[in-house]
Amino acid sequence: MHFAVHKKRKLLYSLISRKRVDITPPNYLIKTKLYLFVFMVTNLVTISALIISFGITYMTLGITTFTASFSALIIGYVIKHAQTISIKGGTLITHSMAKRSSVMSLRSIRNVKSKGFFGIEFTTIKYNLDGQNKSTIIINRNNSVPATPERSIKKAIQIYKKEKKANHKPGSVMLTN
Repeated sequence: MHFAVHKKRKLLYSLISRKRVDITPPNYLIKTKLYLFVFMVTNLVTISALIISFGITYMTLGITTFTASFSALIIGYVIKHAQTISIKGGTLITHSMAKRSSVMSLRSIRNVKSKGFFGIEFTTIKYNLDGQNKSTIIINRNNSVPATPERSIKKAIQIYKKEKKANHKPGSVMLTN
């Protein structure tokens, strides 16, 4: 309990002092690739066991085709949308599996949502980059990071907005005699 509170305070201090904060856990993309590989092998083994157990019939072909197609859609979606996320100052830094990096303002974030399912948290970040609406997904265990990605990003946006208001300078002032 005390350890988690200390990590959250350290995260908050890093956000306030404009240091780089990694929202995703260390080696996130490598772990994601490993989990996708395990998921793919498990599906192939399941499909093979189904065909070996029941033989090749229209029913087994239909089930295996549906399972393979659905698995390919999930794998393709995760490969396209999984990215590491870091925040430094008022910028969001992303890095994808395709080795593409993007740097954008926190103001470009439109929506951040998290949903939990069997101890796994799915966080979706929707943002606008170069006039295009894009999204990123972060998949992690509930307790793998000190604060959820959703809370961390929303807190960074809140801090950034307060800084912008504090740094806002009024217009020119005219003195009259």
